[in-house]
Amino acid sequence: MIYSKSDSSIKIEDYIDSNVTKKVLSRQLGAVDISELERNDGLKKLIEFVQETFKVHFNGRDNKVLRKLEYITRDLRIPSRSGRNIANV
Repeated sequence: MIYSKSDSSIKIEDYIDSNVTKKVLSRQLGAVDISELERNDGLKKLIEFVQETFKVHFNGRDNKVLRKLEYITRDLRIPSRSGRNIANV
């Protein structure tokens, strides 16, 4: 959670959802089969990654912590629109 000056808590998860994630990654997701990504829970992993990345960057950049976020996307399969395996060429 992130706290504002008024001491009320704000959950990042309430603001960074699938729509925000798709906008943030729109260029990268242009060649991706989104429906297949959603079926294999890959979009959930990307949402979690964007949320955690935001949290790391909220109070300043910490590259060491950022590198540790690899665990979220390590086994992620990205299906392409063409059906070809473009991620692991």
